[in-house]
Amino acid sequence: MLTYYLITTITFFLLGATFLSLFTVWVYRSGAVHRSRHYDGTMNTKSDWQGKVLSFLFLAIVIILLVIYDKTINCQQTLNFWQLSLANFTLMFILTLFDSFIIDLLVLARWKPAFLKIPDEVTVESMRLHVKKTFQLGWVIILVLSFLSSGIYLILSLTN
Repeated sequence: MLTYYLITTITFFLLGATFLSLFTVWVYRSGAVHRSRHYDGTMNTKSDWQGKVLSFLFLAIVIILLVIYDKTINCQQTLNFWQLSLANFTLMFILTLFDSFIIDLLVLARWKPAFLKIPDEVTVESMRLHVKKTFQLGWVIILVLSFLSSGIYLILSLTN
């Protein structure tokens, strides 16, 4: 069971990391990042309708990924709500680590590949602040998403 869980978690981590990477490329290449930031690099407090739709789609894809993950890990052994939520939290946490340290700090702040059209305001310092905020508030969001996706999976599995 543990081997299956680890292989499944690694597989879904790779799927999630690929999704986050492609999403980052798309958001930077499309100019959505430029529209959502002030000149000093801070985020707008008011987002346009496109930003709201984009945020909703992003969260919907994350929830769908977690529900599929729950279905996959539940194939070997029936897990309860708390076990599924812990598995979801673990997956989301390692994806957050990947996003914060690899994408945000390494790629966006240090490497700054030209094809991403990264604004000059995105600096190592601004990304450090972003990562700090991610870990101050992000765990709450991860917890909510973990519970929500576990609940959705369990409700869907009752209907089958």
